[in-house]
Amino acid sequence: MRSAQDQIQLQQLRRLLLGSEQIEVSHDQLAFYAEGQNRRLVQSGNWLLVQPGTWIFFDQVISVQFEQRQDQIWMRLVSETGEWEAIIGDAQ
Repeated sequence: MRSAQDQIQLQQLRRLLLGSEQIEVSHDQLAFYAEGQNRRLVQSGNWLLVQPGTWIFFDQVISVQFEQRQDQIWMRLVSETGEWEAIIGDAQ
């Protein structure tokens, strides 16, 4: 079960990826082009954040995995508060 905060952050992540191009899925990160530059969504310590920059989407992260299943991008997140899986965007 996701907390209300997790659901808000998940929606923000979906909006970012919806406006992004050239999304590439690898096991532990997403690479994409958004807001005029190449970016990555990666786990750094206990945070899931966008680089370059310090836009934090989730905290208390133990592990994260990304997977492309047909035309959708899935994220599996394990945090100190639980474990869940969600569709975060469409593969392009």
